[in-house]
Amino acid sequence: MGIVGECRRCGDCCNYNYQVMNRATMEYQGGREFYLGKGAEIMEIPKGNELRSQGKYLVRIPEPCSHFHMEDGVGRCDIYERRPPICTEHPHNAPEYFLALKLFNPECGYHDEQSRP
Repeated sequence: MGIVGECRRCGDCCNYNYQVMNRATMEYQGGREFYLGKGAEIMEIPKGNELRSQGKYLVRIPEPCSHFHMEDGVGRCDIYERRPPICTEHPHNAPEYFLALKLFNPECGYHDEQSRP
């Protein structure tokens, strides 16, 4: 499974932080209530995925990047020319769970090659 497409500058990848964690880590960091209080979404990993068998969850935390903003409906990065590797490599550095959970926003121009024509 691979990622194809191009950026449509929707900003979804700049507005959320995804973390994989097990229950013990989640509890150590304040528990489900802590994350839900921050507006996070706690997602179950699909059956058959190795991370689920390890008892892990995916936590989607709304943490917008301070360098990203929308201008006339188009996403803009204030540091585009010198952005960090996590940004320049996205989405091709996206972990398998990102594809397995179909986390790409429908407005996003990227998708896994098997999910769209």
